[in-house]
Amino acid sequence: MILACGFWLFAAPNPARADQPALTEADDLAAAGALAKERKVPMLLFFNRVGCPYCERALREFLVPMEKDPANTARVVFRQVEIDKQDRMVDFKGDVTTHRKFAQRYKIRLTPTIWFVDGDGNTLAEPIIGLRTPDYYGYYLEQAIDESLKKVRPQ
Repeated sequence: MILACGFWLFAAPNPARADQPALTEADDLAAAGALAKERKVPMLLFFNRVGCPYCERALREFLVPMEKDPANTARVVFRQVEIDKQDRMVDFKGDVTTHRKFAQRYKIRLTPTIWFVDGDGNTLAEPIIGLRTPDYYGYYLEQAIDESLKKVRPQ
């Protein structure tokens, strides 16, 4: 019984911390989509959940530094969707929904999941599900961004 309780405490999700890394919140995807269209860049939707250590690592080591790098402004628009929260947001069509309901539309169950879409929310590249081998995660991201760019900036 003590071992089971100890395991439960270890496996229980950690509450969100104020210092947890984060991308720009997906509060208005219609506006973010318009920005992506104007810049002719894809959008990177990062789906995560509170207490997900793999999500936090992906954010801290890869995504937040990428979003802060001015060179990426010309390549991609970043937005974060919290799949376990009822926070209000506006979807690509301008309709009011919640983070949870929006994630359900994309059938997001595992986190982290990264979805690459155009300014209207159409899929551009294969989603990145989970934190694949961290040594190659940055490569997978760059590859998906480049593939998505080719689709929104046809030659």
